[in-house]
Amino acid sequence: MSSPWGTIDHGGVLVTLGQKSYPVVKKIGRAADLAARHDVPIIDCHKAWLIPGLINGHTHLELSHLAGQPDAHKGFTAWAESLFALMQAPAREEAIAHALSQLYQTGTVLAADMGGHNAPLVASIMERDSLVDVLFMIQRMGFAKPKDESLRPYAFARDLVDRYLPGGRFAYAGHALYSTHPRILQLTKAWCEEHNLPFALHLAESLDEVELMRDGTGPLAAVLGKSGLLPSWFVPSGMTPVACAHKLGLLGPTTLAVHCVHVNDRDVELLASTGTSVCLCPRSNVYIGVGTPPVASMRQAGIRLCLGTDGLSSNNDLDLAREMDAVLNVDPGLDLEGVLRMATRNAAAILGVDAQYGTIEPGKRACLAMLERE
Repeated sequence: MSSPWGTIDHGGVLVTLGQKSYPVVKKIGRAADLAARHDVPIIDCHKAWLIPGLINGHTHLELSHLAGQPDAHKGFTAWAESLFALMQAPAREEAIAHALSQLYQTGTVLAADMGGHNAPLVASIMERDSLVDVLFMIQRMGFAKPKDESLRPYAFARDLVDRYLPGGRFAYAGHALYSTHPRILQLTKAWCEEHNLPFALHLAESLDEVELMRDGTGPLAAVLGKSGLLPSWFVPSGMTPVACAHKLGLLGPTTLAVHCVHVNDRDVELLASTGTSVCLCPRSNVYIGVGTPPVASMRQAGIRLCLGTDGLSSNNDLDLAREMDAVLNVDPGLDLEGVLRMATRNAAAILGVDAQYGTIEPGKRACLAMLERE
């Protein structure tokens, strides 16, 4: 790692207790100097790199009980159909607790959790048992036309709003263009902007989605139409999902587009010119069988990128370091410093938590991780 990270060989971090008894960084410097000046216990990381704790930009903790069950490698529509059937089973507390533990054990300190009515269960487990913080992103879904020009709060989320909105750890999110009324998506984005929060939505994840939004055809169109989930008034846009999102005013500096696997050169230009950020979930894309995102093209266009594992319903684990490795394999021009930035500093800035997370600096929370040099 090089100078932009302020790398310190044989470095150390002096940690103290801050407000609410959270450990915070007091000083950074060479370990020998800090040890000589401060009579405190020392934890030796040996030959590992001490790095900012990792930030998972996209997951679904409430689906943790479905690990390994949905159809894999058969494409998006087959995976989604199997997931819909499995979601009849209730969320399991022990599965969520295990997922939070797995995040912590693999170096993640905060996760952006896109969820639904089980979010209060996730919150209770997190507060009771977990050292991982969660940014709750409650999905808005359904094609019911809004009754007025306001975003009606979900009843199950009212307590979450009271507890986490003041600290910037609650937001509403759009699910996707193919699952949420366009006006609801617009109102959700406006709500997020009003509260200075990121607006996330799944975008351009599969060719099935591209076909549906552009032409109204393909396997996803057939399944949604047959199930009645696609409204009779739906008219294909004749555009790519990214272009459609742009026309609806959904792109912009506060938007986090998740996946963006099937994007063309014009889509990349739109994402870049609007300042839209992208969360890459490459191992989830492989698990489902939707392809590989054009990481190099997006990176070279200046799009701010972060990483997510997605949920255990579309990945084998929640290890963000493995996601980093997957992205390095996809983009040979990317180096370790660049992929670490995605998983720390970029993610913190995109999610609006960079005052406390993302870098090792005095005054920030001492949420640290170790990375073996090998």
